[in-house]
Amino acid sequence: YSMSDDKNYCHINGGEAFIIGDVNEQMHAHFYEALSDGARTIMFSSPGGDVETALAIYDMINHIGNVTIVVNGLCASAGTLILQGASTRKATPSSQLLVHFGSESAESEAERKHNKNVEKYWLQLFQARTKASMRKVRKWHAGETFFNTQQALKEGLIDEVI
Repeated sequence: YSMSDDKNYCHINGGEAFIIGDVNEQMHAHFYEALSDGARTIMFSSPGGDVETALAIYDMINHIGNVTIVVNGLCASAGTLILQGASTRKATPSSQLLVHFGSESAESEAERKHNKNVEKYWLQLFQARTKASMRKVRKWHAGETFFNTQQALKEGLIDEVI
């Protein structure tokens, strides 16, 4: 079956799902539906979105385990973090990945501290999954770093180009 709204689309067919769109509450629901229905391979494309939602999806994928994500198109920002939660990370040959922090606004000292803690955790997740040095991971996130599939494979952001 399929579900969609203005910014997201999800189609589930047995053990596979196709999820595209912004990282938001709707995408979170799409991942939940797909994984609850037994999908373990997810074709995925996202321009990024909400950091906390990406962390929630990452945790869900990690908790369930044995999930393969196949990037098909652009996987950017928060989407690239979701990708790192998969047991197996693949990408189609013309896919692109973008790594950066995006922009988190903070109006109070508590929000600034929270954002700094989230940033630190985010870096640790990337470092643990890619096995890159923390210095290299910080450099990727210092600006906007794009990777084609061969670069992503070399740097440990994906496991295979299909």
